[in-house]
Amino acid sequence: RGAYPSRAMNGDVWASLPEDIQQVFEDNIDFWTQTNYELSQAAEDEGRAYGEEMGVEFNAVDEAVISEYSDAFAATAQQTAEQMDANGLPGTEILDKAPMTSFETLLRRVCALAAFVGVAAILALMMLTVVTVVFRAIGIAFPGTYSLAELLLIPAVSFSLAYAAMQNEHTRVTLFVDRIKNDRIRRGLDGIMTLLGTLFWVAIGWATIKEAIRRGAQGELSPIINVPVAPFRWAMATAIILLCIVLVFQGVKLLS
Repeated sequence: RGAYPSRAMNGDVWASLPEDIQQVFEDNIDFWTQTNYELSQAAEDEGRAYGEEMGVEFNAVDEAVISEYSDAFAATAQQTAEQMDANGLPGTEILDKAPMTSFETLLRRVCALAAFVGVAAILALMMLTVVTVVFRAIGIAFPGTYSLAELLLIPAVSFSLAYAAMQNEHTRVTLFVDRIKNDRIRRGLDGIMTLLGTLFWVAIGWATIKEAIRRGAQGELSPIINVPVAPFRWAMATAIILLCIVLVFQGVKLLS
């Protein structure tokens, strides 16, 4: 666990890194001295288990090598991870778990909160369905259950979109992109397509906002139960705006 990353990490991995990346590490010795020990402790068990499984040497300090604690390393973290992948080390896997910028941390927390709202709406839908079926079996019907289910579907779907985007869980067709060996070109195409896809959601968000304003002025109420629909429309608009922010962030991150 020397202060120098070059002494701590796997020698083959260090030798395979481009000179400019090595220089970035060497120019930030004080930073590495502070963070190496803390990060290496957290990665010790994972690194040893991976080494035993894959039959390769893996030093726990490699976790620090591709961390993004400092802005100085953000631009080279992905390249370092790919170099580690080429040497049989889980570089990309560790990079995904690396510390994030404060904005990304905040964005992830907001998306997690939105996902919680979506899950709560799904659970409410489940309970509503069960109660409706059970009571209908004994001859009791509740009016307005369909209207209430329609309202609950809005947060159940819209508030889950941003979280799925943040976790890269949306369906993607990568048949063409995966054939591109140049990582910079591949990431650039991913970033461009992500930003182009954002335009679609911006249009959806704008249409949702206009409809919310129009319907709100009319005092729209749901059938039978007479619940104001405006809060649900604005909730959907907010969720789509959050999705657009996530997509723009990811697109810029890929292009940078």
